[in-house]
Amino acid sequence: MRLRYLFTALVLAAAMIQPVSGPGNVAAEAPPPLAVLMACQGEVTVARADGSTVRGTFGMPLAAGDEVRTGKDGGTDILFENGNYISIGTSSSMTVRGSKAQNGKIEPTKPMGDNGFEVAQSYLKLKSAEGTSSIAGLRGDRGEELRAVSPRQTRILDDRPRFMWESDDASAELRLTLYNDTGVLWKSEIDGATELEYPADAPVLVTGITYSWTVETTDPLKFPPLRSKAAFFELISDEERTSLAAALNRIDNDGSLSPISRHVMRASVFFNDDLLADAVFETEKAVNLVPDDTALQSILARLYNEVGRTDEAMAIYDQILDKP
Repeated sequence: MRLRYLFTALVLAAAMIQPVSGPGNVAAEAPPPLAVLMACQGEVTVARADGSTVRGTFGMPLAAGDEVRTGKDGGTDILFENGNYISIGTSSSMTVRGSKAQNGKIEPTKPMGDNGFEVAQSYLKLKSAEGTSSIAGLRGDRGEELRAVSPRQTRILDDRPRFMWESDDASAELRLTLYNDTGVLWKSEIDGATELEYPADAPVLVTGITYSWTVETTDPLKFPPLRSKAAFFELISDEERTSLAAALNRIDNDGSLSPISRHVMRASVFFNDDLLADAVFETEKAVNLVPDDTALQSILARLYNEVGRTDEAMAIYDQILDKP
């Protein structure tokens, strides 16, 4: 089974979970937004076309007629449906009309990419995963004594991945086994470690194959023996790697983007290419910049769950639920 199907199911599952009600949430039957807020710092408000005013938050959808306002300490980045994005500084305002900025002092930057808006929207859907159904699923996976952590249910850039796992016994004697579509491809004995880089003299990994790997105990005195659940990964092609590099360069070379938006957009691109481990890394960077942003925390927790870091995912969900 291709990993693409797994991640498509992930996004659909996230979209089916009812988000926590509050300002900025959109009902399932609402039309696609014309733009979304990608980062908010300080005072940011949105005056809706219907006359209501709400606080601007990360991922908030914007419709025609919505006016985005920033205070003396505020700022925000906005991504439009045509792939353009803009940054709004302090004490400014902009009204959304179609997909173009209408404040004569603010011009859209170069586009993130032809499908940049769709890429970001797919990623932002993960913030709806803060429902109790997701939490219940996480609790059911806890308690494993031996866990394959990375790479897990992801695609990877490097043909020499670093395998990482968690064990309740850090000194355990283990065996890591890598499988391809025909059977065992490679094995390695491990003593008292929790990670291992795929060596240069091991069989070459190629694109188009879904690899799986496990770790298991080999100590004959340890009974019953332990074996982790299988983790899966694929290697992206050279063509995909080139396309990915171009998309990332467009983001990195624009100096007008805030650091938060840059990490979020990079995470969106990685997520779109099923590179979940890299999406986790960029999302962690964004959360570190705005540690109280519940929506970003929810996305990070969902990604943690998908790559096997369930304890960290549960810690975030518990933190979200404990907030007043």
